[in-house]
Amino acid sequence: MSATRIAVALGAGLSAFLVVGALTTELLAGTIAFSALVGLPAGALAAFVVFALVSARFDGIGRPAGRAGAAIAGFGYAVLAYAALAYVAAGIAFDVHRAVGLAAVVAAAIHGWLAVRARSGGRPS
Repeated sequence: MSATRIAVALGAGLSAFLVVGALTTELLAGTIAFSALVGLPAGALAAFVVFALVSARFDGIGRPAGRAGAAIAGFGYAVLAYAALAYVAAGIAFDVHRAVGLAAVVAAAIHGWLAVRARSGGRPS
Protein backbone atom coordinates (compact mmCIF):
# COMPACT_ATOMS: atom_id res chain seq x y z
CA MET A 1 0.00 0.00 0.00
CA SER A 2 1.47 3.33 -1.07
CA ALA A 3 1.88 6.41 1.09
CA THR A 4 -0.43 8.35 -1.23
CA ARG A 5 -3.20 5.79 -0.78
CA ILE A 6 -2.82 5.89 3.01
CA ALA A 7 -2.75 9.71 3.11
CA VAL A 8 -5.84 10.02 0.90
CA ALA A 9 -7.71 7.32 2.86
CA LEU A 10 -6.90 8.96 6.20
CA GLY A 11 -7.88 12.41 4.96
CA ALA A 12 -11.11 11.19 3.40
CA GLY A 13 -11.96 9.36 6.61
CA LEU A 14 -11.27 12.52 8.60
CA SER A 15 -13.52 14.51 6.25
CA ALA A 16 -16.30 11.93 6.65
CA PHE A 17 -15.94 12.05 10.44
CA LEU A 18 -16.19 15.83 10.48
CA VAL A 19 -19.14 16.10 8.11
CA VAL A 20 -21.24 13.18 9.40
CA GLY A 21 -20.45 13.88 13.05
CA ALA A 22 -21.28 17.58 12.81
CA LEU A 23 -24.44 17.05 10.74
CA THR A 24 -25.76 14.31 13.01
CA THR A 25 -25.02 16.33 16.13
CA GLU A 26 -26.67 19.47 14.77
CA LEU A 27 -29.72 17.68 13.35
CA LEU A 28 -30.39 15.96 16.67
CA ALA A 29 -29.58 18.97 18.87
CA GLY A 30 -33.22 20.01 19.13
CA THR A 31 -34.53 16.58 20.10
CA ILE A 32 -31.73 14.97 22.11
CA ALA A 33 -29.98 16.80 24.94
CA PHE A 34 -26.62 15.11 24.44
CA SER A 35 -26.69 14.85 20.66
CA ALA A 36 -22.90 14.61 20.47
CA LEU A 37 -23.16 11.16 22.07
CA VAL A 38 -24.94 10.08 18.90
CA GLY A 39 -23.08 12.30 16.42
CA LEU A 40 -19.54 11.32 17.36
CA PRO A 41 -20.06 7.54 17.02
CA ALA A 42 -21.94 8.11 13.75
CA GLY A 43 -19.00 10.17 12.49
CA ALA A 44 -16.52 7.52 13.64
CA LEU A 45 -18.47 4.82 11.83
CA ALA A 46 -18.58 6.91 8.66
CA ALA A 47 -14.84 7.56 8.96
CA PHE A 48 -14.11 3.86 9.29
CA VAL A 49 -16.29 2.96 6.28
CA VAL A 50 -14.79 5.69 4.09
CA PHE A 51 -11.23 4.81 5.14
CA ALA A 52 -11.83 1.14 4.31
CA LEU A 53 -13.42 1.90 0.93
CA VAL A 54 -10.82 4.44 -0.14
CA SER A 55 -7.89 2.31 0.96
CA ALA A 56 -9.30 -0.66 -0.95
CA ARG A 57 -10.44 1.13 -4.12
CA PHE A 58 -8.11 4.13 -4.56
CA ASP A 59 -6.04 3.69 -7.72
CA GLY A 60 -4.04 6.90 -7.86
CA ILE A 61 -4.68 10.56 -8.45
CA GLY A 62 -4.31 10.41 -12.22
CA ARG A 63 -8.05 10.01 -12.80
CA PRO A 64 -10.83 12.49 -11.96
CA ALA A 65 -12.16 10.29 -9.15
CA GLY A 66 -8.70 10.11 -7.63
CA ARG A 67 -8.32 13.89 -7.81
CA ALA A 68 -11.70 14.30 -6.13
CA GLY A 69 -10.62 11.89 -3.41
CA ALA A 70 -7.43 13.87 -2.84
CA ALA A 71 -9.45 17.10 -2.67
CA ILE A 72 -11.81 15.59 -0.09
CA ALA A 73 -8.79 14.45 1.91
CA GLY A 74 -7.36 17.96 1.69
CA PHE A 75 -10.61 19.31 3.14
CA GLY A 76 -10.21 17.16 6.25
CA TYR A 77 -6.54 18.01 6.68
CA ALA A 78 -7.25 21.74 6.28
CA VAL A 79 -9.93 21.70 8.99
CA LEU A 80 -7.58 19.76 11.26
CA ALA A 81 -4.73 22.21 10.62
CA TYR A 82 -6.99 25.20 11.30
CA ALA A 83 -8.24 23.63 14.54
CA ALA A 84 -4.65 22.95 15.64
CA LEU A 85 -3.66 26.53 14.83
CA ALA A 86 -6.63 27.90 16.77
CA TYR A 87 -5.69 25.68 19.73
CA VAL A 88 -2.02 26.66 19.77
CA ALA A 89 -2.17 30.35 18.89
CA ALA A 90 -3.65 32.56 21.56
CA GLY A 91 -6.08 35.10 20.20
CA ILE A 92 -7.31 32.98 17.29
CA ALA A 93 -10.75 31.63 18.06
CA PHE A 94 -12.01 28.58 16.16
CA ASP A 95 -14.72 29.75 13.78
CA VAL A 96 -16.60 27.03 11.91
CA HIS A 97 -17.42 29.25 8.94
CA ARG A 98 -13.81 30.30 8.54
CA ALA A 99 -12.57 26.71 8.91
CA VAL A 100 -14.99 25.32 6.31
CA GLY A 101 -14.25 28.18 3.92
CA LEU A 102 -10.52 27.67 4.23
CA ALA A 103 -10.90 23.92 3.81
CA ALA A 104 -13.05 24.35 0.70
CA VAL A 105 -10.42 26.62 -0.85
CA VAL A 106 -7.69 24.08 -0.05
CA ALA A 107 -9.77 21.24 -1.53
CA ALA A 108 -10.45 23.22 -4.71
CA ALA A 109 -6.79 24.17 -5.01
CA ILE A 110 -5.66 20.55 -4.65
CA HIS A 111 -8.17 19.36 -7.22
CA GLY A 112 -7.26 22.13 -9.67
CA TRP A 113 -3.53 21.61 -9.26
CA LEU A 114 -3.83 17.88 -9.85
CA ALA A 115 -6.08 18.40 -12.90
CA VAL A 116 -3.65 20.89 -14.47
CA ARG A 117 -0.72 18.61 -13.72
CA ALA A 118 -2.49 15.62 -15.30
CA ARG A 119 -3.38 17.59 -18.46
CA SER A 120 0.11 19.02 -18.88
CA GLY A 121 1.65 15.59 -19.07
CA GLY A 122 2.98 15.42 -15.53
CA ARG A 123 2.17 12.04 -14.11
CA PRO A 124 0.77 12.36 -10.60
CA SER A 125 1.17 9.17 -8.64
